[in-house]
Amino acid sequence: MKRFISMLLLAMMLLTAIPMSAFAAEDKLPFVDVKESAWYYAAAKWAYENGVMKGTNAQGTTFTPNRTMTRAEFATTLFRISGANEAEYQGETGFPDVPAGQWMSAAAKWAAEKGYVKGNDKGQFMPNVTLDRQTLATMIYRYACDQYSTMTARQTAFDRFGDASATADWAAEAMTWVVTVELINGTGETVKGAPTLAPKMSASRAQVAQILMNYANLQYNQPYNVGDILIGDTSISEYTIVYGPAEGNLVAEKDDDYRELYPSLNEDENAALELQKYIKMATGFELPVVSDSAETTDYEILVGKTSREGNVVTVDRSKCGNDGDAYIIQVQGTRLIIASNEKSHGTLYGAYDFLETYAGINYFGFDETVDLKKCFYVPSNLDHFETSATKDYRCFYAKDYGNEGKWKLFPPSDINGFYHALPSFGKDPSEFVPSWSYQVELHKTKDPCLTDPEIQQNIVTNARNFAGKDGIWCAMSDGTQYCKCTNCAKAYREKGRLGPYVDILDIVADAIPDTKIVGAAYNYTWGLLKGYEPGDVNENVVIVVCTNDLCATHMIDDPNCKNTVHPNVTLEVNSGGYLTTKDGMNEMFLEICRVIPNVWVWDYVFPADHNEAPLPLFHRMYHNYNYYFTHGVTGMFFQNTTDDNACFDVMRNYMGAKLMHDGKDMTEKEYWAYIEEFMKAYYGDGYTYILEYINFAYELQSENEWHLWTKEKWYDIITEEQYRENFDYMMGLWEKAESLAQTEEMAYRVRRDSTQMKFIELCLAYEDYMDSDRTAEDEAYYVDNYRTPYIERLASYGFMEPYYCHTKLNPADWRVAEY
Repeated sequence: MKRFISMLLLAMMLLTAIPMSAFAAEDKLPFVDVKESAWYYAAAKWAYENGVMKGTNAQGTTFTPNRTMTRAEFATTLFRISGANEAEYQGETGFPDVPAGQWMSAAAKWAAEKGYVKGNDKGQFMPNVTLDRQTLATMIYRYACDQYSTMTARQTAFDRFGDASATADWAAEAMTWVVTVELINGTGETVKGAPTLAPKMSASRAQVAQILMNYANLQYNQPYNVGDILIGDTSISEYTIVYGPAEGNLVAEKDDDYRELYPSLNEDENAALELQKYIKMATGFELPVVSDSAETTDYEILVGKTSREGNVVTVDRSKCGNDGDAYIIQVQGTRLIIASNEKSHGTLYGAYDFLETYAGINYFGFDETVDLKKCFYVPSNLDHFETSATKDYRCFYAKDYGNEGKWKLFPPSDINGFYHALPSFGKDPSEFVPSWSYQVELHKTKDPCLTDPEIQQNIVTNARNFAGKDGIWCAMSDGTQYCKCTNCAKAYREKGRLGPYVDILDIVADAIPDTKIVGAAYNYTWGLLKGYEPGDVNENVVIVVCTNDLCATHMIDDPNCKNTVHPNVTLEVNSGGYLTTKDGMNEMFLEICRVIPNVWVWDYVFPADHNEAPLPLFHRMYHNYNYYFTHGVTGMFFQNTTDDNACFDVMRNYMGAKLMHDGKDMTEKEYWAYIEEFMKAYYGDGYTYILEYINFAYELQSENEWHLWTKEKWYDIITEEQYRENFDYMMGLWEKAESLAQTEEMAYRVRRDSTQMKFIELCLAYEDYMDSDRTAEDEAYYVDNYRTPYIERLASYGFMEPYYCHTKLNPADWRVAEY
């Protein structure tokens, strides 16, 4: 995972009333029942180190995280947090069931005098009554009212919980506040899209520790100020940002996209300026930025390769090798170092990673937010190295909803030519024109013979004349017009459909050293290799495996996929009494990975012919990317869509960016946490309803087999019957989400993306029209009330107008794009 240290672990340092001297406590917890992997570990550690909670046995070796707390125990922990003097609260407590001199007496008296606790109708404190979540919320809310001058709460934050009405009237105000500031969140359970609050559920010691730590971390009513960033024990306000010279940094001179985004051709200077900008946003401190020719100061953030190296710091770049994505973040004494091998954008990526991790900056495309914390802590012994999962090649073929720098998406390699270049390379060299347009013109024409020596020589000669940059595209058109001559047919039988193609790539790679020769396994070449072993193919050969025929609901190696045309795993198909062996996509892919030195993936992450239908692919994305990286994939062509679409286009781009950089080590839990983080910022308090919608739509589509580039109609993937049965529920989830959006901008996004259900409404209306008498009046009703408003809706949100939408009544016959 990209985070250098758990954000929960960082949060232990973020205190309000707790003195900093408490951090001198020993690192290891004495509790034998608290594992470091436990979700509450950081909270238990914080509570122990700051004297808020102690052990539950005489030896102090058990924390008993699942034991419920009593009212007296919670009052005591709140009393400790307040820093109140116990000597000032001796004597009678005012409660008949809490006599003086008891362990909880001072806390009970303090809580009563402050108004944080009230007795029952008999004046009793009820010290041994189990603490429930709404009582906890009420006590801490009353305490917070004395700490803050204003107590803003959002009703939508409370209303989004499906069981909010179960909260007692006396606790509703407090509960609304604590969920607004996220001291308390849902239990993890949902009911029809709504999270559950469980206000009457008992609170465990682990939960209480987490809630109290959340409170200690709270930076209330300061939307762009996290307080500070500590590097070791020194405030970041003491630091100067120092960047190195531009000498040798040529990336900015050749990268047009980069120059559009950053003012300086010196990438290290740009990284320094970005650090300055976002550190100010996060802390309020504007750090000075100077070049390394400036006089050395005591506290410095060194960006890139500076003159300080070999003098006051030492940077070992050997681990970066030739990897332009790699970066190092270290603390050496009083200096923070963000560096790379200076070959590409690694230093800039390191700056953004530091800002995400230690300044709480989130880059959600156009939206940039700051996590509200009192303080972030950079360990004094920090030594972090990181690289991208797609460090060899990366193409983000999608609408730009962020920028390539902040999402760490600049291409690490520059591959020359049009993707399907091989038909042009096969031409006589006297006819060949080394241009993109010439290659595009021959795209989808007849692929060259791969076994003819003369054509092989043409391919080598033309490819050599076209060589340059980091590699050459040599992909076939891969349509039905592949060569079927006797020699090619024989080679297909002996080596598999991909074999002769691998051979020609190998020949070209031998002729043009030190250059990636990039081909693609697409339609007809996506097959099982035969007779090859590792080492048989030149180390610069690349096969880009295209995912157009992969199942959209099952992982590539899942045997439960029902498709027999392109099965996931090898199976025997009985056709007319004859058994035919169908090679599985999984076996094909694994053999390619075993034999070919470099395997990249051209991944289609949008429903190509169903751009407007409710077909979120987030479940598929995680599982397949995990599969790719596990088997050594180091490059990715991420194809979302060239046009906007209604089915989560923005979030799919964001998650694609996350996977392309961090996917190699990302757990599934972390993946869905990123999605929830994005959705909350993008859609607002009602995001959980949309998350339920995504999961529900996935369940429905999983019942019916489909593949990304199939020609099924909308009702073949999720059936018309399923849509009719569930339409009100699915549309209702969007309506609930919109009602809970905190801002009009969030509500607009909800309405925009709910267009996918409006498309289904349109399709169902057409089916109703077809079941009618189909009079002129029936057609006019359908056109005026459904088709025209839908087309107008697309225009209002900037979506692409589908082909044929004005000439064909049936939306199933429309096309969102032509391929």
